[in-house]
Amino acid sequence: MNRNKLSLKLIHEATKTLHGWFSKTPIEYSKPLSDILKVPVIFKCEHLQPSGSLHLRGAYFLLSKLSDIEKKQGIITSCQGSKAVAIAYASHLLNIPCKLYLPLNTDSIIERKLIEFQAEFYLTDSYSELDQSSWLCLENHPLLMAASGGSLAVEIFKDIPQVKNIIAPINQGNMMTGLTYYAKKKYPDITLIGCQNTDLIGSDKSSVILKNKPDHLSLHCSEELIEGVRWMLHHHQCLIDPSAAVTIAACLHEKRPHLEGPTAVILSSRHIDTDKLKELLI
Repeated sequence: MNRNKLSLKLIHEATKTLHGWFSKTPIEYSKPLSDILKVPVIFKCEHLQPSGSLHLRGAYFLLSKLSDIEKKQGIITSCQGSKAVAIAYASHLLNIPCKLYLPLNTDSIIERKLIEFQAEFYLTDSYSELDQSSWLCLENHPLLMAASGGSLAVEIFKDIPQVKNIIAPINQGNMMTGLTYYAKKKYPDITLIGCQNTDLIGSDKSSVILKNKPDHLSLHCSEELIEGVRWMLHHHQCLIDPSAAVTIAACLHEKRPHLEGPTAVILSSRHIDTDKLKELLI
């Protein structure tokens, strides 16, 4: 099998690998959103992954495919937020030394999680002089696409076989590409809606690396994301972070096409700092 190219076979390998280690994340019916959208709405609860985000899928699969020599020498990479936590968690499970470089403005909750998972990390905005010998590229990677998005799509269609629409965060580039690839190969009539924070456009690499694009794009400002966090707490007593709330914003605001049929909404992550949460609740 060619693991350097996204394929259905690679997606099924990723799905099998992940099911050997992790339980499937649950789905949950949302009556409030169903009432708003006039179609059945079902959450895919990726925020309940052990690392706190859907990034664990790609992180574990990618690291599990490293050679024994590569695993022994460890990995070095730059990442941020939930992706960094997922890499640290997967490295801890696989006993792989892990050195991460994160932006200076990294939230304290992310730092605490990295410490918990025993990852070595540094805060910097300059990567030009870093050691590239064991560098692991996380952008536009077939293994990440197959696991983060492909295996997620497999589970959605298995657990919600009648699904007609999927609303997903587009800033998770590898995930969106893998999900779109699988969905359009297996279920070409499915409608995919990609959601993104407008503040990230132009600065987020994932907005331009998508090889397989969704049918529709729903853009939302940070205020709408915060509204989504509050809405989930009020209506579902469920804590997600602002980046995950972009899919809720797409449901609450008329920036999407008219929906017909059952709709899956992906909740991608739950990493939110306590102080920031207090600010949102004031």
